[in-house]
Amino acid sequence: MLAYRQHPPVLRRSGRSREAGRPTDPDAVPVLAGRYRLAGLVGHGATARVWRARDELLDRDVAVKQFHKSDPHDVVEARMAAQVRHPNVVAVHDMVQHRGSGWLVMDYHDGTTLATLIRGGRKLPPPVVTALGQQLLAALRAVHAAGVSLASGMGPPRCHDLGTTWAWM
Repeated sequence: MLAYRQHPPVLRRSGRSREAGRPTDPDAVPVLAGRYRLAGLVGHGATARVWRARDELLDRDVAVKQFHKSDPHDVVEARMAAQVRHPNVVAVHDMVQHRGSGWLVMDYHDGTTLATLIRGGRKLPPPVVTALGQQLLAALRAVHAAGVSLASGMGPPRCHDLGTTWAWM
């Protein structure tokens, strides 16, 4: 997660974003692990959906990543991501199981996606691009310092998503 600190917006990974309304009956809303009440779909990708949720115990909004299929690698991803502490990396708070799926609980940051900002060929001013690049580099350095290595397996490395990282022991 990148956040341009001098000017908005806050960027999130999914380029497809939509907000679902909260149902009128709070008892009909799924609650995970007895505390995370789903509030709306934020985005989705090939391996997971991301929901905004309310942590009812700590009275705060969180993001919850619902993996499409149960996979032991989900726990590995959660453990790796939880090791990284940096202002430009989304913090991981919890990993829960619900109805056969893994759910990763993280910081929630509302904002505009980078895809939305550059849609239609719009260009960001060079100082903004520079600042975003510096923040991305700082985040990647923090990820690397935590022992997480970003690798595509073949060819040059490409930044994609912490869901595709592997820890090198």
